[in-house]
Amino acid sequence: MKSEVKIRVGSEEDIEQLINLVMLVIEDMDLPLLKEIGEAKTRAMLIESSKNSGDRYSFRRAIVATVNEKIAGVLFGYPSEEEATIDKTFNEISPMPLFNSKETYGNEWYIDTLVTSPNYRGQGVARRLIQSVPNFASIEQKDVVGLNVDINNIAAKNLYKSCGFVKVSETVIGSHHYDHMYWKY
Repeated sequence: MKSEVKIRVGSEEDIEQLINLVMLVIEDMDLPLLKEIGEAKTRAMLIESSKNSGDRYSFRRAIVATVNEKIAGVLFGYPSEEEATIDKTFNEISPMPLFNSKETYGNEWYIDTLVTSPNYRGQGVARRLIQSVPNFASIEQKDVVGLNVDINNIAAKNLYKSCGFVKVSETVIGSHHYDHMYWKY
């Protein structure tokens, strides 16, 4: 029998587990910061900045999926108008920014990061996280959800399309090319 995926908001007790999941994405992005200071220091700075409610990876911005009360995945998002300030705490403690590129388009609720724990992939965790987004976006008076997906990540693009996302443009973040997609729910 398939276990039920439950959705909840993040909590301070989740921080280390959530940042461990975020690091899976950060490592894939091949960011200059990671090369400059290494994984351990990057992780420590992300943990520290995640305690600030306004930062990109704040536990307060986390939508958490659990299976049998274990964290199975996380989605971090925010209203596009907040993009200019989401790395404030991180940038104050880091020798260089995590990201230098603009990621959002105007007037959207932006899915910054969506990651499923390797132990729970293929079990509908990412889909459930995406399906929960309108509950959070509507609080911010947003009816459009945007995201960027690596142009070579066909499985993720297919998932997003099946959830109602459409490609609207292409962009570059770091050294990777992405499709910007949106969903008007």
